[in-house]
Amino acid sequence: MLTSRHAALLSCSDKTGLVDLACFLQQHDLHILATDGTAAHLERAAVPCQRVADYTGFPEILAGRVKTLHPKLFAGILATGADRQALCTQDILPIDVVAIDLYPFARLWAEHPEEVPWEGIDIGGVALLRAAAKNCVHVAALADTTDFHDLMEAMSHSAAMLARCRWMLARRVFARTAAYDHTIGSALAATEPSARAGARAGSTTSPWPDHVLLTLAEAAAPRYGENPHQHAACYRVSGQEVLFDLTAQAAPGLSYNNLMDAHSAWACVSDLPQPACVVVKHQNPCGAGLGITPAEAAEQAWRADPLSAYGGIVALNAPCDAATVARLGHRFLEVLAAPEFTPEAQAILQREKPRLRLLKAQQALEQRQWRSAWGLILGQESDNQPLEPWTMACGSLEDEAMRTDLLLAAMVAKHARSNAVVLAKNGHTIGIGCGQTSRVDAVSVALFKASDRGHDPAGAVAVSDGFFPFRDGLDKLVQAGIRAVLAPNGSRRDAEVLEAAQQGGIILGWLPGRHFRH
Repeated sequence: MLTSRHAALLSCSDKTGLVDLACFLQQHDLHILATDGTAAHLERAAVPCQRVADYTGFPEILAGRVKTLHPKLFAGILATGADRQALCTQDILPIDVVAIDLYPFARLWAEHPEEVPWEGIDIGGVALLRAAAKNCVHVAALADTTDFHDLMEAMSHSAAMLARCRWMLARRVFARTAAYDHTIGSALAATEPSARAGARAGSTTSPWPDHVLLTLAEAAAPRYGENPHQHAACYRVSGQEVLFDLTAQAAPGLSYNNLMDAHSAWACVSDLPQPACVVVKHQNPCGAGLGITPAEAAEQAWRADPLSAYGGIVALNAPCDAATVARLGHRFLEVLAAPEFTPEAQAILQREKPRLRLLKAQQALEQRQWRSAWGLILGQESDNQPLEPWTMACGSLEDEAMRTDLLLAAMVAKHARSNAVVLAKNGHTIGIGCGQTSRVDAVSVALFKASDRGHDPAGAVAVSDGFFPFRDGLDKLVQAGIRAVLAPNGSRRDAEVLEAAQQGGIILGWLPGRHFRH
């Protein structure tokens, strides 16, 4: 018959910190129970432990798939009150700590997304963690090696702190097991025959599932929301890559607006050929430029609209080097995003602009976008439709520099708030009219910005994110000396718009589709 000694159950594939945890628990008079792989690791480190199979009297079977699903373990975890002491009469140890990491289903699925990794679905681990979390008044449930320190600190401090810690750990467990199940459900949805055919079961039109579980985990703590009096939060959506390394930011940290603007800047610059630079204010591009080097691209983007760029967010799609820092370093920026920062560039920025937030950006952009409205969650696919080929309505494009400017303007217009019109010349934007309630107003704002910032619109090109509903917008562009215009067609007055282009002697082309951004 056992004494009243309590136990800890350890079964971890990630052995980080495991020996330290086991030694700490033994010092607190806990008997260590471990599955075979974990026990072997502890034995190599000379940490005494008892194998689960020896404790339960039931060997691991089915190649280890069944090893912890046993009443002696679950009874030791689930017992409460006086029942925990009574367990000793049945040769069962009360279990105070359960440390288990789940099979890496998400990683296995990412390696082979065309099929479900069935053997990567954890059964026993989820069951044990949920049992431990359910009985968090008595049991600490550790679902990740990052939880080890929290438990050891609480056990070293006080009973009250340990009780709070067990509650917090239980909350984490249920969040993690929910996310784990969500990932498995997503894999099943993505690999079932109807999903492969491009539509959910019972539907012939939509590739979206009929139920979606968005699991969120805290990723950062914004300083505030859109205004300083608004509290804000930042969560990572399970299954989606985060665009930025949020750990590399400088003091005083990122605000809600910084994150939104940085996302807009990176989305826009990612569409441009390398090297390119985009400056964003209030989620709208205010300047974009191309160059032979990142430094030249940065200069092009800034000179497009220096007045609006002040205090903006800058994104580069090529590594930020010392030459680029020399172009931008004396200007006031809130955030600088790039795929890489050279050591020399980092050293200069840390020395001369310690409060500038640096974001190391990943290349991937999310495939689905989510937005909340009136208690609803709206989802849409990302706008990945190509901007070419163009159908020439009048005139021909034989000038490669003009084609480059048109493509630049089209890509920027796609990322500006609609209604949007973008003017470009010599490899950079010169005027952006965005967020307007009429297309002719967008034209007027773009032309005003160009002339007010010292740019001559004569010889420039223009791109509209939507069709011209009347010829007045095109007439304004002709009068300003614009050489070529791109816009989607589909207006009832397309013929009048074409007539305006022909009368003005400019090139007019139709984009393959509309690219509104509301």
